Amino acid sequence: MFFVGESTLKLDSKGRLTIPAKHRGKFDGGCVLSFGYDGEQTLNLYNHETFQKVGDQFKQLPFSKEKNRRIQRKFFSQSEEVSIDKAGRILIPASMLESVGIEGDVVFAGVGTHVELWSPERWEKFNDLDDNDAMVETLDMALN
Repeated sequence: MFFVGESTLKLDSKGRLTIPAKHRGKFDGGCVLSFGYDGEQTLNLYNHETFQKVGDQFKQLPFSKEKNRRIQRKFFSQSEEVSIDKAGRILIPASMLESVGIEGDVVFAGVGTHVELWSPERWEKFNDLDDNDAMVETLDMALN
């Protein structure tokens, strides 16, 4: 199961986001929000199965090393379990929205194993980066 595609959605006045219908079934077991890998630029939305896999990868890192402890503490302590209501919405904590600069519109971007939630301004800025050569090189390595 992969998440693909991009759409711009609206938060309601309570900070709820309606998950596109084509993706709702992928979150049947609930979902987890965390900050993205690019610092506090994005929020990552995982289904429980994928979040469990990420957690299992973290458990393989020796907790005796300070760097690993810091990463695990930050990742897990700043993640939030969220559920999808009958209308297909998740409630995103206000503190998370504020941290990533999301106010009204949200870019819902499928990135394979999970979804990234971006402010439209940051998404546009990210897409303006000229990294086509790096993308082609990475695709070439993945396919060969």
